[in-house]
Amino acid sequence: MFRLIRYLTKKQVFFFLLLLAFLVVQVFADVTLPTYTARIVEQMQAGAEALSILRTGGVMLAFAAVSILATIAETFLSASISTGLGRRLRGEVFSHVLSLSDRTAGAFTAGSLLTRTTNDVQQVVSSMVLIPRHGRKERGSAAALLFPALRLGVPSQRVLQRQRLYRQLHPPAL
Repeated sequence: MFRLIRYLTKKQVFFFLLLLAFLVVQVFADVTLPTYTARIVEQMQAGAEALSILRTGGVMLAFAAVSILATIAETFLSASISTGLGRRLRGEVFSHVLSLSDRTAGAFTAGSLLTRTTNDVQQVVSSMVLIPRHGRKERGSAAALLFPALRLGVPSQRVLQRQRLYRQLHPPAL
């Protein structure tokens, strides 16, 4: 994928960097949501006032909205980048085919050349759209690179503390 960056215009490189920034924002918002869910549960167990619980829920909804807006921005930017990249790659493949000698061009069938200018470029364009959007859900993806705890599957200290507290409050039945 990094080889494809040289085919991007300056505007598309800027969009790509912006896309990465939105990806960081979205991952941060998504990773923060369970913390606020846990806070709400803790507040309810502690018998906190409804206003306090609603305030925490409002902050949680704000993080969810930020995540949604970041996802929309990522989708727009990745579509814009991939469309421009596809246009440029198809133009370069077409120019290359036109520059082939008659003997070299005769070695290929029309169907093969057509396949190369459509299907192969379409695969590259699709990967430029799908990798930023769906790659973050897999280990070794952008989210895992940004947050090593996700890559290693290591829970945070706060999660470990909650698990210990839960075990203390709810001992296993014998």
